[in-house]
Amino acid sequence: MSAAATQGVAGADPLTTDQLATDLAAMCGVWRDRLSAQDPRGRAMTEDALGGVPGAFPYENLVYVDFDGTHYRQTNVVLSGREPHERTFTARVSGGELRFDPLGPEAPLHVGISGGPGLIWFVAASVRDVGLQQYAEPDLIRIEGDRRWRDTVLWRHGELARTLHVEGVRLETDTSVPHPLDPRGAHHPVHGDRSVTTSYAAPAPRAPGGPATVDPATVDPAAVDPAAVGPAAVDPATGNDL
Repeated sequence: MSAAATQGVAGADPLTTDQLATDLAAMCGVWRDRLSAQDPRGRAMTEDALGGVPGAFPYENLVYVDFDGTHYRQTNVVLSGREPHERTFTARVSGGELRFDPLGPEAPLHVGISGGPGLIWFVAASVRDVGLQQYAEPDLIRIEGDRRWRDTVLWRHGELARTLHVEGVRLETDTSVPHPLDPRGAHHPVHGDRSVTTSYAAPAPRAPGGPATVDPATVDPAAVDPAAVGPAAVDPATGNDL
């Protein structure tokens, strides 16, 4: 394992650290990711209306990843190809899994699990949750030194919608300050507030002649009703809720 792979875990010992923690540490740093999408027949897509954040393809993100051996934080910042946007995710290792803090109303608990050396899956802990009938997108991440790949499959309203392929290169191991390429500027905080999505929530009934009241784009966590988040979306390791 490279020096960059061990840097993210304080005092990590590669002989005693489990595989998941080792590979989460290997992702620490600032990444430049290029994202492309394909329809179910493998044709390149130029626009995606069904993703968690709809928009054009391909596009690029700067991705900041921090992991201290227990707490995980990731922030994605659009670099090019789309309108400026920022998303932050937080999680905590418990019981051999990475347990994500609630993603939004009706979202199931999401976990990170090891797929073996250099492989991490981000998936729902249970497929029984009703929110997955609205939105499901499991991730497989592969890490090799300063390169990584991520592939997802998106289901929307129970139907296969598209695949996503991401290729990333690590630009920097230091995440204490924004990278010079960051469009937010040198004095902006690296990580933002935890993002929340309404993608898992069933559409509200339409008023006669009126629009649906649930926006599939991300929303401010403070605007989400805590009662709307089911028990499966609460991290039992931290007790955090919305």
